Formats: sequence, structure tokens, C-alpha cells
Amino acid sequence: MEAIPLTANGKVDREALPMPEETQINSECVGPRNSNEQILTTIWKRVLGVKKVGIYDNFFEIGGDSILSIQIISQASQVGLKLTPKQMFECPTIAELAQVAIETQGVQAEQGIVIGDVPLTPIQCWFFEQEHPHTEHWNQSMLLRVKERLNVKLLEGAILNLLKHHDALRFRYEQLPNGTWRQRNEGTDELSVLHVVKRNQVNEKEWNKIIQEEMNINQASFNLVNGPLMRVVYFEDNLTRNDRIFWVIHHLVVDGVSWRILLEDLQVVYNQMKQGQEVRLPAKSTSFKEWSERLQTYSDSGISKEVQNYWNEQVEKETMKIPMDYPIQETTEESIDQVTRTLGIEETQTLLHEVLVTHKTRIDELLLTALGQAIVDCTNQQTVSIHLEGHGREEMIEGIDLSRTVG
Repeated sequence: MEAIPLTANGKVDREALPMPEETQINSECVGPRNSNEQILTTIWKRVLGVKKVGIYDNFFEIGGDSILSIQIISQASQVGLKLTPKQMFECPTIAELAQVAIETQGVQAEQGIVIGDVPLTPIQCWFFEQEHPHTEHWNQSMLLRVKERLNVKLLEGAILNLLKHHDALRFRYEQLPNGTWRQRNEGTDELSVLHVVKRNQVNEKEWNKIIQEEMNINQASFNLVNGPLMRVVYFEDNLTRNDRIFWVIHHLVVDGVSWRILLEDLQVVYNQMKQGQEVRLPAKSTSFKEWSERLQTYSDSGISKEVQNYWNEQVEKETMKIPMDYPIQETTEESIDQVTRTLGIEETQTLLHEVLVTHKTRIDELLLTALGQAIVDCTNQQTVSIHLEGHGREEMIEGIDLSRTVG
């Protein structure tokens, strides 16, 4: 590409980007030799969106990452192969994974509707400790383009099935007299969370304004006590038939991994209903309730004092601020500008493939090293503390499977 296509707002126009060409990592693509390798090959191609995968191709060199690895684990579990995140990193090829995969009889998790009190996870406790003035407005959302007109009744039915299947979407919250918060799982007697907005006569500018207003209204509509904490708006464009779906969920009950699960499940359920089939979703993994309970037990007894003391010391260390050209006042998201630099094809290929293979590292580790070195050069400090955010679905408690857990 000679240039990156931009929108009128100066952002990358993703829809105008050409489809990337597949890069063959190995000169010879070796096919599967047994049933486990065949299963994993099929799953990898589906998750990575590629046509060919060899059993010796490295997952992280052909587009894989930690979040996609969770999808691999989830889909393998559905067909009776148990894998762990640790194995995905230690055995990054199909040939290696097939040898360590354990054949199972399915997910050993509660498959019914979970109701009742649910302990807050550490990150949920952190959220309430911040005492945000608008705790009900801390959301994640997506605006999706629809390829063909959807049946609104089927869409509503599919959404209600997701609310029933994924327990965290039915969470409610109550602030207790001592200031702490209580979390509970409601039953399935949910009112519709779908709202339909139709375009009939208005021009494009007015229609876009209506879309923005509706999104703003729904973003600010949540009630932590009474719910719901999820809303869907179907924008039905009767002039151009370029329909859209706006989907917003409170961040207390959704994360980046959850979105991938929900988007896939919505498509599956809608198509099943459209074809008159019985709604059948993959088996549930460990419930959010059990996960939060096991986390509490782990924090009480599973972390040694030595480890706790070490990390507490890191947090308490004085942090050197990055030098500024100008004094900074209080900032908001609105006042932030982004500076974007794009690497060329050759540089990107070198980073993603040659450097990773040579140094036996991952791209996130490489970028973190570069960031650390840049900060050292900027501050003249040889020790740098960088706080990282992760999905939190770590493999640290035996018998826990979070591959299809929404929350």
C-alpha cells in the first residue's frame, strides 16, 4: 500500500483497507497425520481466518495471540480435547499440541442457570473503590454493520437466549450500609433489551445524528441495582438497507474475551432460529460465580507471603515521572491526541517473524522491551516500572476452565 486510507476524522478507514495477503511461514505446509492434528488444524484455520495451516507452523508467527489462544482452547474443549493457556505458549505448533492434548468427555461445569450471590472479583472490587461519580456509565460497546436485513423477532429471541446462557449478563448490584457492594445473579425473567430505530425519509447527515443520539442515550441508560446492564439497538435503514447493530454492555460484566464469545454465539443462535432448529450453544465453562469463589480462596491461602511482599514492594517503590516539555493540567479522554507511526511491510515481517524466531520471544515482549528502553533513555533511570493490563484469565487454579465464561 502506498498510503493508509483515512476517514474524514483522520482515523484509519478499516473498511477501505485491502484484504491482507497470507504469508506462508514454512516453505512446506505439512498436513495433519492423525485425528487430533486434524481437529486442531480445522480449529486453527477457523480462528485465525486462514486457508492453510501446517502442523509445524508456529501459532504466534501466523497471527495468533493470547486472546485467540483462548478461542482455540474453547473450541478444542467443545470437541473433547483439553488444552491449557500454558500449553499454547510452550507447544505453539499443532504437532506439539496434539501430543499434549488430553481427550475428555466434555466440560465439567455447571450447565444450569446460576442465581444467587456472587463474590466480587478483585478487579470488580477495584472498580467500586474508585468511587466514580457515575458508576453506571462504565461501558464497552460495538457498532456492527449488518450484511443483510435481520428479522427483528429472531434477533430479540437470540439476545434473550444469550442472557439466559451467560449468567454474568444478569448481574445486579446493591450498595450496603457500610459502603461495600454486593453482587447477585438474577433469574431469567428478563425484559427485552432490544430497541429498533428505523430510517424512512431523513437524509444521511440527520440519520447519522440520530444514530449518535441513540447510542449516547443507551450508553447512559444502565442501572446497577435494577438492570439491565446490556442493551442492543438495531438501526434499520430503509433507504440504503445499510443496517447496523449497536451493542453496549457495562464493563463490570464484559471484557475483550467475552465479546468474542458473545459475537459468535449471537450468530450461531440467530442462524439456528432462522432455520427452525433447536437452539444449542456449546457447553458452559466454569461459571463466573465459581471463578470468583475460587479466586477468594486463592487470595486467602494460595499466595505465599514472600510473593505478596515482593509485589507490594514493587507497587510502593517511588515512580520516576516521564519528563514533560510543558506542565500538564488535569486531562480528560477528550483532550488526548494520538500520534501514530506505521511500520513498512519489511520491518513488520522482520519483527513478527525473524526477530521472534531468533530470540525465542513474543511480539508483546519485544514491544515492551522497546518501550522500557525508550523510557530509560528519556529518564536516565536504569530501573523502570511499567503497569500492564491483562485479561486476567490466568491458568493458576486447578480445575478451572474460563474459555467460554463471559464476565
